[in-house]
Amino acid sequence: MNRLTAWMTQSLRIFGRGYQDTFNVQVVNRHPDPESLSDQCIVVIRSGQLTKHLVFKCPAGCGENLLLSLDSNKNPHWQIQVDWLGRPTLFPSVRHNSSCGGHFWIRKGRILWCHD
Repeated sequence: MNRLTAWMTQSLRIFGRGYQDTFNVQVVNRHPDPESLSDQCIVVIRSGQLTKHLVFKCPAGCGENLLLSLDSNKNPHWQIQVDWLGRPTLFPSVRHNSSCGGHFWIRKGRILWCHD
């Protein structure tokens, strides 16, 4: 998807709905096959008791897989909280600096687009 198409898709989401219910959480012990990732799932990758990364498809429309560190000793790193309904909250926000330029928060499983 080219940058213009990704920008248009993101703009429609920002101005059309403002949020989108999408994400639930799955915890695994190894990196998932990139082809097996669902559009609605954040995969948390653990090694024993250590939570290492999370991976999910970029919701801005580019289709790329985003891999974020959960290791507080690395920068940048993110934190994830999951409520009793299985809805993830991720912080800080995610800015996809490559193809689509998407910038968003995930709060209680919903995508909240940043207007910047």
